[in-house]
Amino acid sequence: MKKTVSIFLSFLIICGLFSISGCGKAESFKKSDGKISVVTTIFPYYDFVRQLAGDKADIRLLLSPGSDPHSNEPTPSDIVAIENCDIFIYNGGESDEWVDGVLSSIENKNVKVMKMMEYVPLRYEQSMDHDHEHDSNEDMDDDEGHDHEEGEEYDEHVWTSIRNAERMSASIADGLMSVDSKNSKYYNDRKTNYISQLDSLDKK
Repeated sequence: MKKTVSIFLSFLIICGLFSISGCGKAESFKKSDGKISVVTTIFPYYDFVRQLAGDKADIRLLLSPGSDPHSNEPTPSDIVAIENCDIFIYNGGESDEWVDGVLSSIENKNVKVMKMMEYVPLRYEQSMDHDHEHDSNEDMDDDEGHDHEEGEEYDEHVWTSIRNAERMSASIADGLMSVDSKNSKYYNDRKTNYISQLDSLDKK
């Protein structure tokens, strides 16, 4: 993380020297068209925002689909995008350990940060030979009757549950409405429609 902060500080110095040609482009990501800007780390959340925000937001995906978040090193442009956005959405857990360092280094404290693992029930990962098997479509609520052993970790793949997708989509829509209240009805209508689609998918 020292490396990341060092890259960030170096980039700020460069921007200070070449602000006309360099940082102006990063700033334009946020407000060039009057839309709010949303940055997400991984594709599932990018797709949720795309479904909920429609044409009311500029959305940036930091990690391309298929890339490994565990080995991600944010680029200077990634950090500037987070600094300048209205909403930053990430998963949380070990795969996003780099995020804490970035968030502590940015000066813009008005960014609405949404850690998706905080919006859904979590469950512990289980070994392949565990006696209690879960259906792949089962809700990811934690099993209260399970005695958690030292060394067990939460399953970070919270987006794979359709019920969790509904919960997170509702939370993201609320986040959009909180930073762009003039379009609240638009976001709320799209939330209702999208959650209805997810519910129909889950029943099928």
